[in-house]
This record gives sequence, structure tokens and C-alpha cells, in this order.
Amino acid sequence: MAGGKGERLKHLTSECPKPMLPVGGKPILEIILEQCIEAGFREFYFSVNYLKEQIQDYFGNGESWQVNIQYVEEDRPLGTAGALSLLPAMPEHPLLVLNGDVLTRVDYGRLLHFHSEHEAAATLCVREHTTQIPYGVVRMDDVTVYAMEEKPVLSHYVNAGIYLLDPGLLELVPSGQFFDMPQLMERAMEQQYRVSAFPIHEYWLDIGLPETLDRAHQEWQ
Repeated sequence: MAGGKGERLKHLTSECPKPMLPVGGKPILEIILEQCIEAGFREFYFSVNYLKEQIQDYFGNGESWQVNIQYVEEDRPLGTAGALSLLPAMPEHPLLVLNGDVLTRVDYGRLLHFHSEHEAAATLCVREHTTQIPYGVVRMDDVTVYAMEEKPVLSHYVNAGIYLLDPGLLELVPSGQFFDMPQLMERAMEQQYRVSAFPIHEYWLDIGLPETLDRAHQEWQ
């Protein structure tokens, strides 16, 4: 998914699409592509919209990487799942869907095995995120205090922007409409499809802000 404007990165994306921002001397999207190639993937669709020509000119048809790249062109933003309705053909195998602004060292082979082992229709990659409340938390029943906890740390699993989808799930994506991945996951669960969560313990970074881009420059080797 490489069509977003990256507005939170401000001037950095005024003339460059976010997936083409360099990290370690390569565009983020090229890093993602090469990781997928190393994992054995050979067929790719890039969903493009904002400054799409830069992406298309750089990657072409994928010949330089000995893979096949096709482009799904959005004439307007369709969200993180809507572009799936524009695929020219129904895939025969599970479809790996990646946000074009995520750097990770997740093992895609292990993800595929997990998806198959759990007989999932969709596998959502998740990442543990902790937040410390900087105050003492008071727990009450009406006005009666029954517990106090000083600066507790809360832990949640958050969406990592990496999905593995069985082809049949694409039928749940409305054609040509704005539609996000969380909506697709909710619709799948409503219709009793099995949605599994795959925890990521490896390196993971969502490059959505100038400070996270700075982190990527410092951490990615």
C-alpha cells in the first residue's frame, strides 16, 4: 500500500511519496520489496496514488529485481484496504498486504506457516505497545476508593500494518470505495471468518512522523 500522502511528515513528503523516503541509502519501499523477495515472493502489486510516477519510474515492472511488479492505480484515496478491489485478478494463494511505511524484520515464512497452521482466513500482525500513566491511578466504586496504583504501565497489542489474507476475503471489500483494513477485519469477524493475531517480536517501526523517520536512520542497518 504505497498511495498515501504522508501528511504527518510535513515538508519531507511535499515532493516525495512517503514510501520513497530513503533509509540507509534506499527507499523504504525498496527495503520492503527486497525483504519479500528474500522470503520467496515474486508477484507484487503496488497500490499507488500520490506522486505515483516516482514509484513507477523507479521500480518499473520489477525486471531489475527479477520479479513481476504491477500497479493498482487509485484515482482517489481508497484507504488501506479499498485498493484490493482494483486487483485485476483474484489471487490463487494467500495475499500478503503491507503498509508502505513499515520497517520490520518479521519472518514472513514463519507468518505463512502460522496462518496455515491456525487455518485462518486472515492473520493480523500485532505488536505489544506499553504506555506509562504519569500519575497515580485511583480506582473507585461511585465515590468509594478501593485501590490506588502509582504510575501503572498499560500494555496493549496494536495493529502492525501487516496482513495475510485468503483470497476469498477480497469479496468483502466494496468496489471502488474508501475502506480501511480494520473495517475488513471487522467485517470478516462478523461473517464468522477466523481472524488470527500474529505477535511480532522482531524489529518493527511505523514511519509516520519526523521523529520515527529519525529513529529509522539511527537504528536500521
